[in-house]
Amino acid sequence: MATKNIEIQDSTGNIYYPHTDALIVKFGNSNVDSTLSDMVYQTAGGSATAITLTIKGSLVNGYPITFIASINNGGAATTINGKKLYKPGTTTSPNLISGKAYTVWYNSTSECFFIKASAEGTALASDVRKNKTFSNDTDNCIVGGLDLSLLISGNIRAGITIDGVTGKSSVVDTADATVAANNMLAGETAYKNGAKVTGTMVDRSGDTACVSSSISGTTLKLKASEGYRDGANDNVTITDANFIAANIVSGKELFGLAGIATPTSLGGLNLIASGTVSGGIKYARNSIPLGVIPATNVKYITGDIVYNWANGATGKTQFYFTVNSYDSLVAGQYYSSNGGYRSAASRLTDIIVAETGDSVVNSYVIMYYFYG
Repeated sequence: MATKNIEIQDSTGNIYYPHTDALIVKFGNSNVDSTLSDMVYQTAGGSATAITLTIKGSLVNGYPITFIASINNGGAATTINGKKLYKPGTTTSPNLISGKAYTVWYNSTSECFFIKASAEGTALASDVRKNKTFSNDTDNCIVGGLDLSLLISGNIRAGITIDGVTGKSSVVDTADATVAANNMLAGETAYKNGAKVTGTMVDRSGDTACVSSSISGTTLKLKASEGYRDGANDNVTITDANFIAANIVSGKELFGLAGIATPTSLGGLNLIASGTVSGGIKYARNSIPLGVIPATNVKYITGDIVYNWANGATGKTQFYFTVNSYDSLVAGQYYSSNGGYRSAASRLTDIIVAETGDSVVNSYVIMYYFYG
């Protein structure tokens, strides 16, 4: 084996023993040659958990040894030359990796070896941000692989902060939403339980015809079609060709439509028959000739019949009637006014037909009574 020579100098650079054999330079129970040998990383022998190393000299407190692990120990309990190996200040075995160099030192109090303090930990590449480096029990300068590119505000619920990123205000939990498609206008959208819901409700703008109608007493009910109405200018309608002023009695109003119908406008024929009656307090019986009545089942109305009472009061009456196929008078409505004197009734009784032989004279009269 080649001789290892050393050169001894003082602090000023003076050389005292040039090329001195390291074996003869002593300190303590060892020499420089042994110390230099210990500084070389030897490859560990033995097994993964029962390592054997060559140790020169006696083990004293703080004695350092360097070696290269030959087998992974997986963090299991391990010994060096029968002495337990721990992490610094613990009773936990370090994780040794084959091919990695380690420095240990002997602790005489506990009669064990402690591995020189170095990087340790349980983090994995998947735990550390992408492209960031870290060290653990296994290795140093490990490149992280945790991809957090999707850790942005838009992916975090409102009110939540993750790793310094605050959730976007529009990102909310929709699990408790109760929206239904038929409760929203067509084209409008909302979110329910994380899913987008598109409205289907029809906007019934303007006038729309009712689905059906019914009558309850004096109330007309209109059933509206399904859909949205804003309550401003959207109406439910029903149309009837007979709903005109001419079909409503004059003086009456139906759903805001004032009537203009009179007996004449409703088909009555004014015969222009008229007369004046002077009666007593109790009653008066009179007749008014009407002339020819041209047809049956047609409404007829007389002209004004004026009556005078003994007390000076006056009144006016018109009769409204039809004639059936038997030439019989069918009494109809009548109306009267008497200038403040109330008559009990104006009663149409019958038709008197004047005959000459078997021929009907074209003349009709109304027989009527006035009661005081």
